[in-house]
Amino acid sequence: MPDTFTAKPFLAIVTDMIAYARAVNRDVTDYNVGSVARTLLEAPAIEIDALYQAYIAGLLDGIPTAIYQGFGFAALGAQAASGYATFTAAEVPAEPITVPAGTVVRDPLGIITYATQASASITSLTATVLIAATVTGSAGNAIAGALTAYSPSIYGVTVTNAEPVLGGSDAETAEERRQRFARYIKSLARGTIASLEYAAYLGEVRSADGLTMERVRHVTVEETVGRVNIYIHNGSGGTSQALVDAVTDLIEGTWDSANERWIPGYRPAGMRVDVLAMQEQAVDIAIEITADAGLRTAAFIAAIEAALGAAVREGQRDGTLRPIELVNAVLPLAGVDGATLLSPTVAPTIPANTMLMPGTIAITWA
Repeated sequence: MPDTFTAKPFLAIVTDMIAYARAVNRDVTDYNVGSVARTLLEAPAIEIDALYQAYIAGLLDGIPTAIYQGFGFAALGAQAASGYATFTAAEVPAEPITVPAGTVVRDPLGIITYATQASASITSLTATVLIAATVTGSAGNAIAGALTAYSPSIYGVTVTNAEPVLGGSDAETAEERRQRFARYIKSLARGTIASLEYAAYLGEVRSADGLTMERVRHVTVEETVGRVNIYIHNGSGGTSQALVDAVTDLIEGTWDSANERWIPGYRPAGMRVDVLAMQEQAVDIAIEITADAGLRTAAFIAAIEAALGAAVREGQRDGTLRPIELVNAVLPLAGVDGATLLSPTVAPTIPANTMLMPGTIAITWA
């Protein structure tokens, strides 16, 4: 018996079956390709080969699943973005104007919609209410001022979002889960650089209703003698002080008033750890797209801009943004037949305390 499990290839299975058949039966001698005897052996060999492959696939899936379950390390699901919308009346109303819960707020194109989570009453000029994207995923994140339409509309009342709508994230991929688990294992020994990085990724800001308003998406750690700087970013822009404070509490430790206990932090003794929001560096992009004239709609342009924006942000992961990655980001889009990047033409340097963000995106048509 072999010491380890090894999946036999199809030809090895057939060869072994032919060898056994020849050993126990001297009357059948024709096992050439296409012969009746060989065909009768190849039929079950196909099923045995498929069974081997199923075993291998099951083992590959089962090993990490068992490990994750043993540690109670569930995958992160997609999250809906959330934020605040401000409704403004043209003048002070004689009677309060009610904006009902469930009012749909959107950008002018209506690509992503948001619903108010409670009713709001305009008694002076404005009323601010919590909103959440009606779909999960990072596509629900919106920059400040992007949401300017709503329905059902109220005469004389406008809407906008003074602050970004954040917190939307896609479901965690298998690779992202593996990387997070690796950081978790390294964090078990608290007080290390790896544990500080892991703790920073746990940072998030929630509303009173429990909605995730913002979470840490990017972390870099800079260590000097006696001091560690942790730079964080929410992945969308405008990292808030609330998120910085949340990560600081995780690093330093905090008092849990609900359970009346101290939650220990991750900071090493005798070491100063500062949590700082990353500075943002805009990357202006000029790109020439080859596409059919009938496809050059506002939605198509928005999809191109979204793909380019995601590529800029993802460049932070390995410390560089290669121009070719911007081209590769738009080529898979349906309707794009070709792309030529006009700028940037060289990879920008990304300091540890800096997050690249998409700047002005100029699209020309070939």
